[in-house]
Amino acid sequence: MEILKSIDIDKVILTMTEKDRKLQEAQSQNTDTQQFMNDLYRARSKELKQAQRRTEGETKMKEQALAKMEELRSEIQLLQGQDMTSMNIWRDKVAQMKEIAQGYQAQNAMLQESLSLAQRRAEENQSYQQQEHVHDQGTRNLNFGGAPKK
Repeated sequence: MEILKSIDIDKVILTMTEKDRKLQEAQSQNTDTQQFMNDLYRARSKELKQAQRRTEGETKMKEQALAKMEELRSEIQLLQGQDMTSMNIWRDKVAQMKEIAQGYQAQNAMLQESLSLAQRRAEENQSYQQQEHVHDQGTRNLNFGGAPKK
């Protein structure tokens, strides 16, 4: 009976109420942070998919241009013994195709760089989410243990 008299019930209730309030605040902050990180991750994933689609399209165009160049090269070899005018025409066509292919190669390089940047961003976001999760776990452990802070 003496033990119950020495416990201040009002103080215990006040302490529990304060801990509940702090827990609610921490859970609210965690939810907000998780929502932000999820939104950010979705946005980065969308950027990555778009960059991949563009890269695939450019790669197909580049392959088509290279195939066309090979076709023209073989036609030129067939015409080697023929009239110089047709040779000049084919030479011009090959030069044009080479310029087009170089343009595609430059665009492809830019898209690959964009894709790798988007992948790095996605990896950084994922790493940040993992670090945030570890930090949240540590904060929860601190909030539940020990005597109330004054």
